[in-house]
Amino acid sequence: MKVKGEKFWDTDFPADHTSLIRDWDSNNKIINEIREEWKEFKWMRADKIFKNKNPGQPDFAIFKGAIEPADIKQGRLNDSFFLSALTAISENP
Repeated sequence: MKVKGEKFWDTDFPADHTSLIRDWDSNNKIINEIREEWKEFKWMRADKIFKNKNPGQPDFAIFKGAIEPADIKQGRLNDSFFLSALTAISENP
């Protein structure tokens, strides 16, 4: 049960290595290479990554000014689920 004011915690996608690779402990060569590369990364909430450290400068924002569905553009990344969420937000800001 979520307590009012508590930050969301996704139990199906925890902020740890199990969300990156299901078989993290595998001896597969490719997984070993990925595991070594990803050891240096740390899970952080967005508010910690983009915390404004420069007073007088604007905070990080996904949208600035008016928001319209046409602002969302699919690029080369396979991030259509994320872009769909942004489009929905833009329709009901």
